[in-house]
This record gives sequence, structure tokens and C-alpha cells, in this order.
Amino acid sequence: MTSTKLTSQPRIKPYVPKAPAQRAYAPKSADPGQRITWTRSAGYATTETRTGIIWSTGALPMSVWAQPDDGSGMALVMLRSMTEHPAYPPSWQRDTITRCQHLATSGGMFAEYKTETRYEYGRGNVDHPHTVAYHCDRACPEIRHETRECWDWEPTTGYVIRMLLDATARGRSDLCRHCIYLSESAEVCAA
Repeated sequence: MTSTKLTSQPRIKPYVPKAPAQRAYAPKSADPGQRITWTRSAGYATTETRTGIIWSTGALPMSVWAQPDDGSGMALVMLRSMTEHPAYPPSWQRDTITRCQHLATSGGMFAEYKTETRYEYGRGNVDHPHTVAYHCDRACPEIRHETRECWDWEPTTGYVIRMLLDATARGRSDLCRHCIYLSESAEVCAA
């Protein structure tokens, strides 16, 4: 019988990277908690200077939400021009959250459509359904035509909520002003 001698494996030294050197936190000028000064339009050819504290990044590129020192809601400040965006009033966040809650409790999205008859060569007069608007309330007084459920490629409740929160729904004319945007001021305040 031959004897075999067991040898121990060579030890592998693990590589442990060196921790980076500690340095003091130096906040940037657009970080939350920093003071900011901006201007806003106060009527025809007049502006006023406002100061406040940055709360978070804004709804648009290169913008921040700022809490003014006078306590008048939130303001969307464009960092390139250091001006307040006029399309986002101080009540914008509260109104958007109210709209999103209304959509979340609704029965889902559905489409309002009207049928248009068009002549097609070789087929004669052909009926084409044309989507007029999207609604979330079956009893919406703005519905003037027939309704149907939304198809796969059309907006869902979650998609419309996301569009409202990231402000990409601005300017869309196919979302109902009454039951999605809650354009009646009494409905926005009551909810």
C-alpha cells in the first residue's frame, strides 16, 4: 500500500477595498433644505422677489418645489431662470392628490365615442368610431355620445393617475374636464 500525504491548500487572501476617505457634506445649491431666491410675475410687467426653502425636485426638468417664507403653499421654481412657473399654482399639489384619490375610487376608465361615416374607395360609406373623451364616472354630465370599455392600448386608471402626478397630462384634451380633472371648484374643495 502506498501512502499519500495530504497537504493543506494554500490560503487565499481576500481583497478588501479600502474605505473612501471621509469628507464633510457639502450640499449643492439645489438640494432639499437649501435656501433659494426667485422671482414671480405679479401682474403686467411687474415682478416680486420671493425667498424660501427647497422641498424636493420639481414636476418639470430643472425645477424644484420650494416652500416660500410667507407660507403661501408650494411654488414650482425653474432653476435655469430662477422664476416661478405660472402654470402650477400653490393649490396644484392638493388638487392633483384629490383628483388621484377620486380616480382610485372610481369604477375604472371608459371611452366616449361617436360614429363618423366616411366614404372609402371600394367599400362605400363606412362607419368609423372616433373617441371623443375618456371618463371615470358613468354619471358624468359631460357624456353626450355612446360609451364603451377602454381597449388595451387606451389609458387605464393607473396610467392617468401617473400622468396627473408627473404633470404629463397637462394639455390632453381627451380626458374629461368634469370627472377626471374635477374642473368644478366646489368638487375639488369638497373632496
